[in-house]
Amino acid sequence: MKGYNIVGDGTPAALLPILTGYGEAELPESRRGHVGAETVDRFPWIWNQFRDNGYVTQWAEDMQYVGTFQYRLKGFRDPPVDHYGRPFYLFAEPMKTSKPLCFGSITRLQAMFT
Repeated sequence: MKGYNIVGDGTPAALLPILTGYGEAELPESRRGHVGAETVDRFPWIWNQFRDNGYVTQWAEDMQYVGTFQYRLKGFRDPPVDHYGRPFYLFAEPMKTSKPLCFGSITRLQAMFT
């Protein structure tokens, strides 16, 4: 990430150019509460290009209640990648464990790569 510069305020504004090649204002309206807003499914995600070239794709985040594309934006209607972590984490996050950042004997980070 040498030379990385933030191009907007907040996580979506920082990640959208990396993952789509476009700033938020250049993409279809997807902000909650805005007229004509739609889900982010049709954005030109880089993982679609990887999938088209035979790669297996994955997207997961560590805290679903503030998901990058769900908190302020309308999120995905369909799973965007081959291995989409959000459904698992939505189920697992509310579970109380003896170690708050673990699922049983593994960390949440380890679970993302399992």
